[in-house]
Amino acid sequence: MRRHTRIVACLVTLTVSYAAADELTPVDPASIGLNPEKLAEIDTTMQEYVRQGKIVGCLGLVARGGKVGYLQMWGPRIKRPTSRSRPTPSFASIR
Repeated sequence: MRRHTRIVACLVTLTVSYAAADELTPVDPASIGLNPEKLAEIDTTMQEYVRQGKIVGCLGLVARGGKVGYLQMWGPRIKRPTSRSRPTPSFASIR
């Protein structure tokens, strides 16, 4: 369990905005020397943390040599408006 805590700490310390995550394109992990089986362990662990309610959600990114080998989001995804200059309209109908 301690090993998973270290993995989570590493993932959480690396913060990437939601908009930037849309622009990143991962490459094959093995092509940059990452072990796909170890990356799958991260995915399983984080899914379990979200399911148990230990975290609401997070973003994991692993890169080597400037290339992204792993990019994954866990938890609820909220689509943000693409334009920050316009307010998001909200309305209700009362009869």
